[in-house]
Amino acid sequence: MPGADVHRVRIHRIERDDRTSYRPFSNADELEDLIENDLALMLTERFAAAAPRAGEPAAPDEAPPPWATPLERGELTLTVRDDLELRGPVALTSDAWIALGLGESLNDATVDAVDSMLRLMGRELGLERRDALALASVVVDLRITQVVNGVMGVHAVLPHGALGSGRI
Repeated sequence: MPGADVHRVRIHRIERDDRTSYRPFSNADELEDLIENDLALMLTERFAAAAPRAGEPAAPDEAPPPWATPLERGELTLTVRDDLELRGPVALTSDAWIALGLGESLNDATVDAVDSMLRLMGRELGLERRDALALASVVVDLRITQVVNGVMGVHAVLPHGALGSGRI
């Protein structure tokens, strides 16, 4: 796992980037408020960008991109859990568990993603790390998330039912 100095460099890079939001929080309620406000801002910006500009006719032969299709109403539910110890981004989707790893190289990002997945498998399945690693080598897929902005990203994907347990 990358050292504390590498994490400080990453955080400093994120803080300087005007395209990202980095704000510390001290509890789950503060995190929930930050996420809610950031999502509201992002949705507002996205819909504003998709709206036709005053005085500009829409191109009749050009279909709008799928993301530009206006929504009349959207509903998003977030649940912030303070009963889990997470050291990095983890997502539960309808298809899989996903653990994201970031690093200065793809190797660092891969190590981070695999480490996060092994901790997830240990927590969810009660596995020792060596057993989780043996299973992950067979059922977990690694995918490149990003290779831009000097930060590499890899996500580890564990499909539901891959272990036949019904729990993952």
